[in-house]
Amino acid sequence: MLIRINMDILTGTLLASHPQLTDPNFISAIILICEHNANGSFGLRINKPINFQLQDLVEDAQNIHFQVFDGGPVEPTAVHFIHRRPDSVPEGRQISNNLFWGGNFVRALKEIRNGNLSEKDIRFFVGYCGWDTNELEAECEEQSWLLHQASTYWIFACNSMNDWDNFQPVNKQA
Repeated sequence: MLIRINMDILTGTLLASHPQLTDPNFISAIILICEHNANGSFGLRINKPINFQLQDLVEDAQNIHFQVFDGGPVEPTAVHFIHRRPDSVPEGRQISNNLFWGGNFVRALKEIRNGNLSEKDIRFFVGYCGWDTNELEAECEEQSWLLHQASTYWIFACNSMNDWDNFQPVNKQA
């Protein structure tokens, strides 16, 4: 996967931590920016699965054996999700073409139980990554992050810290 080092941060951008980044929270991290505006940024780390399934963390999710990912160090008990099925999970916020953040959680659980949603359609996280106004821009200027606009397919295919190795930086002029 090719990364543009000098591109604008937008909702839907993927961040890959620079190989020199030493913060233990973000070594080999790939983060999906779900919201970016004048107040700051909100993202979910998509490549760090944890040893829990949704049923282990959410009382209403009994018998739902979906993998959960560590979304980041902020509010580590808060559950978030992304999906690509607005027809089955209404009320989500559109991140990019065919990718949504959040939505009607009760409906999502119902659709999973009915077999209408699979792990190829929806992904769950605990915690998130957050930046204050201009903080993420400053980190990008320091080249702490490599940026790329990724496909929904790739986001749902990214399943381990090893996926970070697939990111290859390129110059914006290339």
